[in-house]
Amino acid sequence: MWATNCCGWDDRGADLQCLVCRFSQDGKDQDPKADPADSIMILLVTREVVESNEQSAYQVLKHLEIAGHSSTAGPHIRFTEFRVPGCNLLAAPGKGAEIVSLSFTSSACLVGAMSVGIMSAAFEAALEFAKSDSRGGAQALLSRQSVSDLLMDIKMRTDAARFLTWKAANAFDNGNGLEICLEAKIYCSDLAVKSVVDAMSAVGMSSYNKDTVFPSLLNDAMCLPLFDGGNVGIRRRQLERLIVADGYQPWGSTY
Repeated sequence: MWATNCCGWDDRGADLQCLVCRFSQDGKDQDPKADPADSIMILLVTREVVESNEQSAYQVLKHLEIAGHSSTAGPHIRFTEFRVPGCNLLAAPGKGAEIVSLSFTSSACLVGAMSVGIMSAAFEAALEFAKSDSRGGAQALLSRQSVSDLLMDIKMRTDAARFLTWKAANAFDNGNGLEICLEAKIYCSDLAVKSVVDAMSAVGMSSYNKDTVFPSLLNDAMCLPLFDGGNVGIRRRQLERLIVADGYQPWGSTY
């Protein structure tokens, strides 16, 4: 399994991990006709639990060398005949899926906030460059329509993303946030990538220099649509299920 920040400094586990897994009474594969959510459970795994198992029961197989978000660890972990005390049960079978869903709903909103931060930084850097550099011309780049149009678009996207994220956080706090949190994750993360690319287009080839902020912003932005549930394979499919459901209220979380 690919996990987040769970291996610890020595590859022997974090102080505390939440392990989402499936329960099986007899060790057999789940009936394909059964609801997968009925078997999902959550276990608490501490370093002490890892140490109480055989060395081979918990293994870090690989560390990804990721382009952005370098402070985050996403190792490939393998559990083999791993034993966890019954008292470490956080969510019993059938109860875990709801907790996981709530966790990923709140994190969807957080990705929206990350996106706003990246868009804001890209806009500010591009704006400062466009004000101060003429690229050898008679006027600063900001006075050129092509550059100012790009900056306008980034600014409007950033403001829209900020308000959407604020709305998503408010809706989540009031118990009706799933749809709009999904919208915040999808919309804001997709636009973060486009906004950084547009900011680099406004600056030109100089933005590709590692001495500028743009390469790191682009590497971080590219991760946003991919992690925390990829937009294409997971987040849009979650939103799709809401929209096609009977009794769907399109503006229920908007007002």
